Order: sequence, then C-alpha cells, then structure tokens
Amino acid sequence: DRIAEIIFCLAKVQEAMDSFDDAIRLYEEAMELRVFSDKVRDANNKLNHVHIAMCLAGIGRMRLAKHEFSTAFK
Repeated sequence: DRIAEIIFCLAKVQEAMDSFDDAIRLYEEAMELRVFSDKVRDANNKLNHVHIAMCLAGIGRMRLAKHEFSTAFK
C-alpha cells in the first residue's frame, strides 16, 4: 500500500505538469496495486475502496483534460 501511495503521488505530480498520459499510466498502476492488496485481505478487511476510487477519479480527470469524453465517464 505504501508503494501504491507513492505512485499515486507521482501521478498527481504528472497531472500538475500536464503530462496526462504519464499520469494515467501511474494512476492505473497505483490502482492495480491497491486492488491486488485488497485481494490478499479477508472479506471484512478491504481497506482500499476509497484509494481505488481516487485513482479512477484521477484517470477520469486526465481523460477529460485530453477531451476523451467517451472514455472519461467509464
């Protein structure tokens, strides 16, 4: 989870620098790590739902910034 948090922060930096493709790639990587982390936990201890949602929101923002409206809302 710590590595996912660092990658998420790097995505935010890329977003601030208008490097949308790099930000999307990093948000996706952070999200994949969070999903994997939750898979190894028991059903009552899923901690990453909010973090996964934040990654998805970041990806959506980047798609909107790139005027990729149809994929932004998926």
